[in-house]
Amino acid sequence: MVWIHQQLRKISDGWKDSAMASEATSGYPCSLTIDIPFPNARLASIALRTIQVDKELSSLVRRTLSTVSGDGSTAAGVVLRAETSLSSWK
Repeated sequence: MVWIHQQLRKISDGWKDSAMASEATSGYPCSLTIDIPFPNARLASIALRTIQVDKELSSLVRRTLSTVSGDGSTAAGVVLRAETSLSSWK
């Protein structure tokens, strides 16, 4: 749990810039993709299943969660990818 918190803290500094830089389609002009590296596929899968049970509360937000092979920068090459699109940035 501490490891996940540390990874999220590393990401949090630049996430607004990333969201503003990317352009989504179909009525969702703001988007954000966060890749969270995990030491192995088992832990990434556990995190994915834990988060997937929560439904998005707002119709203004579209969320997609998946596990994908990393780019080689992680030891096992497994990341949890959270893709979020927003209809407006407030």
